[in-house]
Amino acid sequence: MSKQKPKFKRTDAVKYSKLGVRRKKLQKYRKPRGRDNKLRLNMKGHTRKVKIGFRTAKKTRGEINQKQPILIHNLNELKNIQKNQIAIVAKIGIRKKIEIAKYAKEKNIEVNFNPEKFIKKTEEYLKKAKEEKQTKEKKKQLEEKKAKKKEKDEKKEDMENKTEEVKTETKSNGEVKWTWARKKH
Repeated sequence: MSKQKPKFKRTDAVKYSKLGVRRKKLQKYRKPRGRDNKLRLNMKGHTRKVKIGFRTAKKTRGEINQKQPILIHNLNELKNIQKNQIAIVAKIGIRKKIEIAKYAKEKNIEVNFNPEKFIKKTEEYLKKAKEEKQTKEKKKQLEEKKAKKKEKDEKKEDMENKTEEVKTETKSNGEVKWTWARKKH
């Protein structure tokens, strides 16, 4: 076992948010290079500077919970894992990750995420996505029906409005002598 390493921060990291105050992603170490820089001069009361002496022992270097990490890309690689190894799941799709999580849960293999929690979360997500897809399809069908109905109504109105004036003259015995229609443009 090795001693706990200090957290190496750059100069004035506790003063500015752009250097990492309450913003962990921005907490990066930079070698102090200034002429009067207190960190560079190893003055008392300032944060520690990165040095060789802080490195971990070769035997335990890179281990996670005293186990050797192995990168996993698929289920076959997970089946070949040994007891003194821990599985680190690579960047893979949800389908493969679900398979790996289920297998790890069955065989009690240690993985770098909680398989039970992941399975539960993904099932909820997939169920929600399926429901949203169905509602979108229903909305689309309703809109299509409304559009068709609107087209039919417009066609009927066009047919009615095509002939605006119709004049007919009839004879005394009831026969139509002539008809005349004026079309709308």
